[in-house]
Amino acid sequence: MTRRGAVIAHFDPDGRIAPHVRRMVDSISSFSEQVVFVSTSDLLPAEHDWATGRATVLVRPNVGHDFVSYREGIRTLDLTHTDELVVCNDTAVFTDPGIVASGARSTARNADFWGITPGYGFTPHLQSYFIVFGRRALESTSFARFWDEVEVLGSRDDVITSFEVGLSAALRADGLHADTVLRPTRAERAVGSARAHSHELTAALRARNPKKVAGWVRRTLRRAGAPEWNSAAALADRAIRAPHRLPAVKISTLRDDPYGLDSRSLLSACETRFPGAFAGVREYLERTDSAYGGRWSAPTPLGPKWSRYRVPAQGSS
Repeated sequence: MTRRGAVIAHFDPDGRIAPHVRRMVDSISSFSEQVVFVSTSDLLPAEHDWATGRATVLVRPNVGHDFVSYREGIRTLDLTHTDELVVCNDTAVFTDPGIVASGARSTARNADFWGITPGYGFTPHLQSYFIVFGRRALESTSFARFWDEVEVLGSRDDVITSFEVGLSAALRADGLHADTVLRPTRAERAVGSARAHSHELTAALRARNPKKVAGWVRRTLRRAGAPEWNSAAALADRAIRAPHRLPAVKISTLRDDPYGLDSRSLLSACETRFPGAFAGVREYLERTDSAYGGRWSAPTPLGPKWSRYRVPAQGSS
């Protein structure tokens, strides 16, 4: 029997625990012996009581981003007899949280640490909204050293380069093997590159410049070999068509639609395909909109139709 520990990082501008976060906490606590819920919010009393019934609750100042929350949670756990450690935050909606416990581990073959989606740009790494560490990783000197060196950084970009990228780099340098549940194929990498840079093609077409169009095609194929885009956002519709390969949709993908791929249609399709998992997500986006600069309610410029998410027609599977 696998002995698991878990650290869940949380933030909510209203001190609440959203329905999709509650479902994740319930799922993780059901297959973990130790769970630490680290919130950087002033939790409402009823929310604090709810979390206390499922985890050890830590409330800390809202500084340092999720890696500091992960660090504080890890320091609380006794990892002596732990086979796997899950660290995750509240920024994703899991289409089936049970996949994480039952199916995802076998997908990440022989990995010492694994995540849901790969991070591109800089050096290859795991996106940090969900990572699992196996026994070899937990026993490594690089694991302990990394968390000892985590500190408060003001910039999100600094956190990504120093900690999200740095974590994977440190463990790999120690001979540990990483893997992801979603392994984009060459064709998917080309799709992601085309979506992330569709604005360049639009400009070339408007200029009626065949050389620029041909150049865009060449660059897209080259970028497929060395991606620099966000796989969780560019390939988010895989969560509908192949949830066993991508069992999560990022809240930031829905709120920000960074590549103009029509995240509102994506959300509607997710609500139809996974009504239980996405119950309350639209209300959460509306409730927290003002805290995130009104990005959910603001109209999002969409890319060309060919680049947008491929979602099933309502009522189809």
